Amino acid sequence: MKEKKKSLGLNIYGLVMLPTLVLTNLANALFTIWLTIEQLGSSWGEGTGMELAVLYPWLIELLCAPVVIAGGVYLLLHIRRTSSKWLCTTNIVLYFALILQYALTNLFIWF
Repeated sequence: MKEKKKSLGLNIYGLVMLPTLVLTNLANALFTIWLTIEQLGSSWGEGTGMELAVLYPWLIELLCAPVVIAGGVYLLLHIRRTSSKWLCTTNIVLYFALILQYALTNLFIWF
């Protein structure tokens, strides 16, 4: 089996994505926690009580959309070439945590 080629450029890309994903996760965490507590308090029976403030999490998600796209590109590039194992694992965990926050926030806003 042919070993994948290690890429210095992909390592640099992964190192740039690491703090970017951490910051976007932190930016989205406030609203994810807020909406989760609100949903648990209402026993999943009501929608959100945020009213017009619901535009803030959507604005944050819109501003963080380029990071989501860049994270997807990193994962696609990692399929062809490889970077450090710890870097890839950390980026994958942070990327899927961000996607999970997007899903939970929108789920709690709509239902």
